[in-house]
Amino acid sequence: MSVVLATPLLNANDIGFNGQTRDNNYDTFIDAYFSNGNVVTSINNSLLWVPWFKTSSSSQITDLQDGANCNSGQIIDFTHNCMVIDEFSN
Repeated sequence: MSVVLATPLLNANDIGFNGQTRDNNYDTFIDAYFSNGNVVTSINNSLLWVPWFKTSSSSQITDLQDGANCNSGQIIDFTHNCMVIDEFSN
């Protein structure tokens, strides 16, 4: 049985945004993503928690889902909130 390796969609060394390589674009994206604790929280450096917001255009505490959409039994804040699995894929 032979193993067929997939061809990458992008070459990591190609130039992407802002004159950076695609590899550097990825690192810049990940650094920006994790620098905003309102958008994603790392739990024990192995799990990601992405809060469920009412809108994709703002990440303030008042934008967190609450009420019937998020019946957590807690006050909704950045420590206690609901997560929708699909939010992370967006």
